[in-house]
Amino acid sequence: MNLKPLNDILVIKRIMDEQPRTSSGILLPPTEEAADTPYTGVVLAAGPGKPCTIQPAANVVDGALRAVVRIPMQVKVGDKVIYSRHGHQTFRVDGDDLVTFGQDSVIGVLEEERATSQPMNLYP
Repeated sequence: MNLKPLNDILVIKRIMDEQPRTSSGILLPPTEEAADTPYTGVVLAAGPGKPCTIQPAANVVDGALRAVVRIPMQVKVGDKVIYSRHGHQTFRVDGDDLVTFGQDSVIGVLEEERATSQPMNLYP
């Protein structure tokens, strides 16, 4: 993919949920509950972060330079995220259907469960 997002924009490849089917293979229409659930996807590209201007202190003489810094991204490439069903742009690049939106639209990052060799003892 030859796409570099700007500022706090993320490029996501949506993970399609399995649509329910009958035992004979007929697709069932989505339920109301399914229509309200957020989407999941994998981050393919992330911008460098949102620019933020730092105002000079009150005691600095007028004409002082303002510093511009970037707010670091909390989401990185490869993260599996949950995002809202609304407020994103869908487009196609190199035959892949991709989604783009700002980092503020991410609800959360899904962390993979790590299998432990021994079960946890909840009751000592």
